[in-house]
Amino acid sequence: MPKVSSAKSLPLGETPNLKRSSSEVKLDNATDIAKRASEEERKRVKEKTERLRKARLDAESKSKRRKP
Repeated sequence: MPKVSSAKSLPLGETPNLKRSSSEVKLDNATDIAKRASEEERKRVKEKTERLRKARLDAESKSKRRKP
């Protein structure tokens, strides 16, 4: 959590200094990278599932056509 001076000690209209430490920035960057990787993995799994579903439906369709 960034260190913020008390709001009581700030002059009217002045905003507190919200500089983040380098460790907080690194943590945020790592979190962003992990989120992106997770989203990409979900997308790959969704695409693969859709391909497999379509292949299964095609196979079932062909199987039904062959049966008299």
